[in-house]
Amino acid sequence: MTVGELPIPEPEPREIRVKVRASGFNPSDFQRAGYQLPGAPYPFVLGIDVAGVIDAIGLDARRCEIDDRVAVHNDISRRGGFEEYAVVDARATAIIPDNVSFTSAAAVPSAGLIAYQAIYRKLQVTSSDTVLITGTGGDVGGFAAQLAASRGAHVIGSASGKHEDRVRPLGAHEIH
Repeated sequence: MTVGELPIPEPEPREIRVKVRASGFNPSDFQRAGYQLPGAPYPFVLGIDVAGVIDAIGLDARRCEIDDRVAVHNDISRRGGFEEYAVVDARATAIIPDNVSFTSAAAVPSAGLIAYQAIYRKLQVTSSDTVLITGTGGDVGGFAAQLAASRGAHVIGSASGKHEDRVRPLGAHEIH
C-alpha cells in the first residue's frame, strides 16, 4: 500500500462526486487490501463506506443536490473513500441529518445495511418475536438490536460484560 496522488474523478450519468469528510474501515476493506479484485480499477482505493458533501452531479443523477450531506455504501469494485473525492452511484446514497457527524455517518452503511437486511428483510421481526443477537456489542449486532427493538421485539443480547452499559441502551432487554 502506498500514499499517492490521483486525478480528481468526474461523475458519469447517474453518479455523483462526494467530497469525502470521513470514511469507514470495514472487514471488506481489510480483505480487499490483500488481493486484486478482477476488473477493479488500478490503483485501487479502499474505503467502501463514505460520508461527505456532494460537489458534482452526473447528468442523470436523481435525488441529489450540490452540498447535500450524504453517506454512501460504495461498490467494492470502485475507487473508495480513502481519498479526497469519491464518485459513487447516486442511488447508493442516504442524506445525513444535520445533527449527525460525518464520522458517525461513515460508520453506518455496511454494518447498518447488514443488520437491516437480517432484521427487516430476512427475519421480518415483529413485536411477537424474541430475538437473540450475538455480538450485540459490535457494529452489526448493535444495529440489529436497535432495529429489532424498534419493531417491538424482545431482544436478548449476547455480549461480554464490559459491553453491558453500551448494549442495554441499544434495546436489549436481557444481556447474557
